[in-house]
Amino acid sequence: MTASKHPIAPLALGLLLVTAGLGGCLATPTATVATAPALRGEVRFPVRQAQATLEEVADGASVTLFEAASGNALASTVTNAGGAFVLSFAGLSPTPGGVYYLEALKGLAMGGDPNRPGARAARLRTLLVYDGGWKSLTNTTPNAGVALSAATTAIATVVGLKQATGTTLDLSKLVGKVSGSSFDQTGTGLFEASDFTPVLGLVTSALSLDQDPLVSIAYDAGKGSYSLIGGIPGVLGMSPAIGTPGGTVTVRGMHFDPRPGRLAFWFGAIPAATWSIAADQTSATVTIPAQAYSAEFTVQQPGGVRQTLSAFYQLRGTVGTLAGSTIAGWADGAGFGAQFSNPISVVPDADGALVVVDHSGHRVRRMTRLGQVTTLAGVGYPVVQDATTSVAAVGLSASFNWPAGVALSPDGSLVLADKKNHLLRKITRDGLVSVFGGTGATGSVDGALATAQFNWPSNLKYRGSDLYVVDQGNNKIRKITPDGTVTTFVGSGAAGNTEGTSTGAELNNPHEIAFDSAGNMFVTSFGAYNLRKVTPGGVTSSFVGNPTTQGYAEGTGAAARMAGVHSVVTDPSDDSLYFTDWGNHLVRKVTAASVTSLVAGTVSAGAGVAGYADGPLAAAKFRNPAGLYRAPDGTIYVADEGNHCIRVITP
Repeated sequence: MTASKHPIAPLALGLLLVTAGLGGCLATPTATVATAPALRGEVRFPVRQAQATLEEVADGASVTLFEAASGNALASTVTNAGGAFVLSFAGLSPTPGGVYYLEALKGLAMGGDPNRPGARAARLRTLLVYDGGWKSLTNTTPNAGVALSAATTAIATVVGLKQATGTTLDLSKLVGKVSGSSFDQTGTGLFEASDFTPVLGLVTSALSLDQDPLVSIAYDAGKGSYSLIGGIPGVLGMSPAIGTPGGTVTVRGMHFDPRPGRLAFWFGAIPAATWSIAADQTSATVTIPAQAYSAEFTVQQPGGVRQTLSAFYQLRGTVGTLAGSTIAGWADGAGFGAQFSNPISVVPDADGALVVVDHSGHRVRRMTRLGQVTTLAGVGYPVVQDATTSVAAVGLSASFNWPAGVALSPDGSLVLADKKNHLLRKITRDGLVSVFGGTGATGSVDGALATAQFNWPSNLKYRGSDLYVVDQGNNKIRKITPDGTVTTFVGSGAAGNTEGTSTGAELNNPHEIAFDSAGNMFVTSFGAYNLRKVTPGGVTSSFVGNPTTQGYAEGTGAAARMAGVHSVVTDPSDDSLYFTDWGNHLVRKVTAASVTSLVAGTVSAGAGVAGYADGPLAAAKFRNPAGLYRAPDGTIYVADEGNHCIRVITP
């Protein structure tokens, strides 16, 4: 397949130079006759999308004569208000039978001054032959008047494209063959049906889009077909940053095709029904379908090709899938092209991306806010090791044994709970993994980090410079100070629900913690059905729910019911908590006054419904949602463990 993108290849360099500044070099060919008579004619631009009248377009167009053989510009002038021009020559002696090109170039107003810097321009062209005077595509009588129109531009374009692919044409045979919008193909070597008519349509289309037809039409010599090379939409931004179903989003950029049926906008798999394109084609305002949810926002080009406008455009009041295919596996990639295996934790890193712990995949993944997933560290299968056998390794050479929670340290590195190795691991930004604390032996020993022992550490959180570790197997919360000293903050070691102070209290299979602005700690448990509260002094109490009664009910304090709380995070603006009700497949909220409410998920017959569905908050479905991260803008990222993907809640 051969396609020429420039309409007149032999003149490509010369024409590019002159159209950049038509007042440039004027050269005179070898003279063989007397000085040429004045060249008179008119420019007939069709009315275009952004131009109201013919006069507006034709007035002030630059008209330039080129010699075909050399590409030199010979003379130029400007049209009057009616599009007429007179091109006079000083000392120009044309070659008898010589072929010339006449071009009209006009800046496009498109809502501004057509002569402003950076304004788009469009050209019309005709062919001339000097034979006792100026003859052209539209006149056989010398000096009878030359017209530049869409029809003459179509023939000039066909000639240039065919010459560029090696077709030989006698251009003198084209004189007088264009009349209005008709073409007489007799003896020309061109064909009305397969050359003139389709290219005339493309010229008209290009002008309607405020594109230069001489650089917007391509020819496939293998198929004998022509096509419009329209600029694909370029995106510079959009507003609002977060949309609303039933509202509108305006995409700013360039090359938005205003013709009916040329573009289609999609929010995930849901098409938009209405949109409008600005007159200057630099923005598109799209009505967001009422049933749309956070997903990839795309525009469909003619031919079915889709272009991404936003890899993940958030819509308020909805749940969308940011990354993951719902099938367990390991694949880096974007959006649904990525795969996880029971993601269990999600936290921000020092660079603003998200870190996801792939629990069954034994890896630590990194994900952008637009869903591009890479692997930071992890070989992908469990490796049993202790502090003496663990060797510092980078990236895919590092190994874990059922990694669980992860926390961002003050120095920008990550601290990971390597659960079944009973170790805490450090991961630098470039993926270097080393032992942070613990010996690897199962135990409950306080003291220096290097000799301390843990039993299934499941999660950890920094408060200031102190690191708190959920020591799940020991039913304790441990504290690590900046000097590396490990102590027991709360928990006797016995599994239970007895309230008390510090080591006098019991915890029941604790899993994760969060802190409010006053330093109170909130603890989730897999062995109980409530959220516990621990004051900075270590005094415990039940904050919401009943430790021994499973179920689903919104309410205040002990009246609320839940079914295995996995993760909890704090909203610092009001100290409310968001938590994943793992057993009920829901994401819920509890205020500082212990009043619970549903955030997202489907409830039926008094219980949460497991499944997978994006959509409105109350219609979405999760399957054992695990880790949570609430961003400063209120967006909630959920590690949907059972669906092997990362979901986004936009309240």
